[in-house]
Amino acid sequence: MGVPPSILALFLLFHLLFDHSSGKCPHSFNCGTHGQIRFPLSNSTFPDCGLYTVQNCSDPVPKLNLERKEVLYDLDTINLSENSIRVNDPILRDLIRINGCDVFSFYLNWSLPIRPYVSFTISPGLTLFKCITNSPELDKKQDEYFRGNDSYRGCSGYTVYYKYPYHSSVSSNASVGLKCSVIELPRVSELGSRNASDLFSVLASEFSIRFHVSKECQQCRHKGGRCSRDSMPLNCTNEKEGIGSKNEKEGNSNLKLVLGTVIPGVVILKLCLVIIIIWRCKKWNHVSSYISSKNTSSDHLSKADLEGGSAYFGASVFSYAELEQATDDFDPSKELGDGGKLLDGREVAVKRLYEHNYKRVKQFMNEVEILTRLSHPNLVTLFGCTSRHSRELLLVYEYIPNGTLTDKSDVYSFGVVLVELISSLPAVDINRNRDDINLANLAVNRIQNRLIHELIDPSLGYESDPSIERMTSLVAEVAFRCLQLDKDMRPTMEEILEALMEIQAYNDENAGKIIDDGSALTTRRPPTSPDGKDDVLLKNSRHQFHQLR
Repeated sequence: MGVPPSILALFLLFHLLFDHSSGKCPHSFNCGTHGQIRFPLSNSTFPDCGLYTVQNCSDPVPKLNLERKEVLYDLDTINLSENSIRVNDPILRDLIRINGCDVFSFYLNWSLPIRPYVSFTISPGLTLFKCITNSPELDKKQDEYFRGNDSYRGCSGYTVYYKYPYHSSVSSNASVGLKCSVIELPRVSELGSRNASDLFSVLASEFSIRFHVSKECQQCRHKGGRCSRDSMPLNCTNEKEGIGSKNEKEGNSNLKLVLGTVIPGVVILKLCLVIIIIWRCKKWNHVSSYISSKNTSSDHLSKADLEGGSAYFGASVFSYAELEQATDDFDPSKELGDGGKLLDGREVAVKRLYEHNYKRVKQFMNEVEILTRLSHPNLVTLFGCTSRHSRELLLVYEYIPNGTLTDKSDVYSFGVVLVELISSLPAVDINRNRDDINLANLAVNRIQNRLIHELIDPSLGYESDPSIERMTSLVAEVAFRCLQLDKDMRPTMEEILEALMEIQAYNDENAGKIIDDGSALTTRRPPTSPDGKDDVLLKNSRHQFHQLR
């Protein structure tokens, strides 16, 4: 018995995790359409191998995590030869689009996170001065101080001063006494047709970031070590040797401590994994033996049904092998309409039911019971079926050459039978009116025109017994649904069976209420639409039917 797939997957996952915990950083990482990325960037699989992480590399637009909790930047382009990347700030983009004053609050103290051995240059940028306006005297001082600068006064409680495209020559320290705060935001590189006096038209959410990695960190990387993100002074941990720039002996000591802790843990985990594999294999063998014995028992029952000449409700029971041979191993080219031959030479059409569960078996038996009771010139004969214990549930019908058999054609035929039952009229009568020769046409015409009383056989007591009037009206409605010309509008046999069983089981003490609520298909039916389409009438019919139930 082989190892179950779940155990094998668990074993492989364990080894992947162990390899990852060993601490070896790849030289570069694949990031989808952006190709290979390398230090100072890393991916989410090896977050400690770089200073900043690129996430979702498989997406069309990966995300750059610069450890600002509020923002994940859309990564546009990477130019590692110049240590430069271009990103898009989605929050800033949305605020610029709506001219949102929140941009001057959200980005008031905006800056990229600072690391001991990496710095950033953002370009192009624009310096803004956000100055509180709470008195005319202060406003006047601010305007005088920032003379020659552009200003934006569209926000309540403050004015924003700036100078495009260059940084303002005003000292940021000098503006403190004027209740002003300094904000640095990205700007467009070229003004073009934009108006410099419109602040939001010159702000941009796209900008370039250039990384500046310190010489110490570069030397650490050259030795095969890592630059820790937050340590100061530099703690250069070598992946293989544990070399530290502060104290080599201390690094070796730490490495021994780590190895002394990790190795026993790994051994214990592997022992646990072996125990789990052995236990699961034993359990798997036990379950397999049970399933095998159950299948053997099921096959025995199936053979017993066949060999004993069993029959379900009078229908012959065929073996699965016989029907498999008759249909050429269920050849797709012999689907509905072509059929095959039994061993005795009879041509048959085999209906295959794909679901095989307890509920489906029960429905299968109900269908066999109903079909064995039907005998009509317009209905194909049910020759037999497979055993309910067979590997597949199959119905064997009489094969009709040159005909088209679909899963809804038997529904239409059953609708004709229902109309014959409630009308006591033959399916075809040339003595009737030309439009009514076909009983199906007559029934649809009478129901559509609210003349159902002309369709029902008076001898049934339709006009004298409210209970019979109710049941025959509901049966007529089921027949009407079966006789739709559009096969997709017809119900399934399961729906028909459910409807007829509900009609049969309906409590007769509610018959008066049913008639008062409006004779389902006669007196209360809404008028037909101008185009007279059957689908509209069918919708009305369905609505009232559910209402009656």
